[in-house]
Amino acid sequence: MKKVIMTLIFLIVSVPLYAKEMIIFTGIPEMKISEGGVDRVLENLNKENAIKFKCTITKIDDKYYWTSRENIELIPISSGAFITYWAVNGSGYVRVVKPGMKEEVKRQETNSCRGVLQYSPTFRSLKRQVIKNELVLDGSLVKGKYAIVLDDRKILLSHKSFKYLFKLAWAIFKKEGGWIHKLDLEEGENQGKYIYRLKKELSLADGKLIENNRIGCYRLNLKKEKIQVNKKVLDNFEDYEIKKLLEEME
Repeated sequence: MKKVIMTLIFLIVSVPLYAKEMIIFTGIPEMKISEGGVDRVLENLNKENAIKFKCTITKIDDKYYWTSRENIELIPISSGAFITYWAVNGSGYVRVVKPGMKEEVKRQETNSCRGVLQYSPTFRSLKRQVIKNELVLDGSLVKGKYAIVLDDRKILLSHKSFKYLFKLAWAIFKKEGGWIHKLDLEEGENQGKYIYRLKKELSLADGKLIENNRIGCYRLNLKKEKIQVNKKVLDNFEDYEIKKLLEEME
């Protein structure tokens, strides 16, 4: 299945449209990258073709919309030098470099551009991308589930799975070796079942991300610097235990 990536020249602007509505992003692509599996085909776009793919994101109150794509609602997630706006219906995402971070991105050779616009039919098609072992615990509520980003894949987790994953991440910061005992995840005897459910919701093809030492402890196979949290959302999270653990991670 093919997906199209657009390299964007963009302007960050704040243009009031009407009460509490503004354009926060507009961009025109200069390059198209078509991907099918591991194949990548680059195509430079002339002005006539590029304008057809113009991208606009609008903010109304506290929500974001992909205005140039049928006003699909978006969830912004900040990670490193980028802000990624994920479509809640799974149709794709828009990624832009934060203001002032262009030179840093160039140094990292992440992109030689100011932004990336990616279209994909579903987020499942992104599983064939290179695994970078990066986790963003966003916590935004979408259709009764909680958003995370794992290796550029936006995933919606049940409350139980999100809480397990958050505790596993917390252990990387606070526990020796990053291991957390199953009774610290939850009392009782069903932790193995819920870890299995978490792996299934994460669509993990193997067990490398979540490790088990066979004596009752689990660990995320991630380095501390590869884990980020959306403090703005999680500070107001409905689960008191997660809010308390968040304070301990700071």
